[in-house]
Amino acid sequence: MGAIMMIRDSIRITPFMAATGEVRLRAASRKALLWVVDTLETWAARAEQRRQLATLDARMLRDIGRSESDVVRETAKPFWKK
Repeated sequence: MGAIMMIRDSIRITPFMAATGEVRLRAASRKALLWVVDTLETWAARAEQRRQLATLDARMLRDIGRSESDVVRETAKPFWKK
């Protein structure tokens, strides 16, 4: 979330941009950039969660209602897949 806040703060609309009509392009660029950052953060979190899942032992997996085959299936997925 920190990276998104930094990007949001760094993309400012100046009075000149508002006067010249550059605002629409700037807003579209900002939206696209925020989407990219959000997607990268989601992928990183997903990869980390799968790494942590792979470290759980059989007892812990039973506690959360998962089997070892569930873990194998989930950790085999690439980070960009849900």
